[in-house]
Amino acid sequence: MNSICFIVNSKKTKLNQFRREVSSCFAPAFQVEFLVTNGHRSAEQLALQATNQGFRYLIAVGGDGTVSEVINGVMLAPVEQRNNVIVGVLPWGTGNDFARTLGAPSSIAHLKEQIEQHRVGLIDLGVVTFTDHDGHSASRYFNNIADVGIGPNTIIAAGKMSTWLGATLAFSLAAINSLLFIKPEPIYLEADNTSYSGKVKCVCIANGRYFGSGLGIAPQASITNGTLSIVVVEDVSALLFLRFMRSLRAAKPIIHPKVHYHTAKEVAIAAGERAIPLDIDGEVPGFAPVSAKILPASITLLGDCFPTDAAANEQLSAEVTHYSV
Repeated sequence: MNSICFIVNSKKTKLNQFRREVSSCFAPAFQVEFLVTNGHRSAEQLALQATNQGFRYLIAVGGDGTVSEVINGVMLAPVEQRNNVIVGVLPWGTGNDFARTLGAPSSIAHLKEQIEQHRVGLIDLGVVTFTDHDGHSASRYFNNIADVGIGPNTIIAAGKMSTWLGATLAFSLAAINSLLFIKPEPIYLEADNTSYSGKVKCVCIANGRYFGSGLGIAPQASITNGTLSIVVVEDVSALLFLRFMRSLRAAKPIIHPKVHYHTAKEVAIAAGERAIPLDIDGEVPGFAPVSAKILPASITLLGDCFPTDAAANEQLSAEVTHYSV
């Protein structure tokens, strides 16, 4: 019997109703398990536990942070265990940016359809090394985007407001605050065939295409092409950045001399004298200096971005490459 484990962000409301809907959709053809998070990074440990228990499908129910934790948990498991796991996403968070790139399901029934059609594929992951909040070197996998500049500053400011404003409004106000008041950061960037030195509004190291709740900051990024997409936005005014919004919302390249796009397999960012916060998939776990590299074909996911040809996809799990951080 196929087994499926739902790792649910504890902030999700109507959990009992969700359990009933899932059970009605998947039982009795599937062995169904629910694991609910109980704090920061608990989804990571729950995913590691479920992977080691041999679940075939592991579904992250939440936003970008929950998805990232689940993927990191799977990657902590021995390669022979994680090769047998297919990760899915039910995008019930605030931003859901990675879900846009992946083609995540819009409902429980849609998720079951993806499983039945075997819409699976291997995706690349990035691995980033940085300085954590205790001053130690740390590493994390990222499935979507790691960035410095307005992204992490927005997340930090939103976290201070969200308890009394609500997450969506807090994020919008925090983004405006970052655009207007956060000073550009001096950085030095070194990638495969390019370098940059100067002040920036943001630098994104992208595997996925979107961040900031639907902004297509990396329109040329791909989760399957074996490279990272590097986006550098120089010291532009808040008004000019706002003029970029139409292109960002449409996930189209910004044609401007202060916006640069590159591809690389490895990249490093050095900061100036001030510690620059780092965002990894919607969380701020530390600071630059940062080094990152791409890990091709790392993990198997469900998504509408993959073909429905089950025969062509049937061998994917056996092809996952063994990486560790």
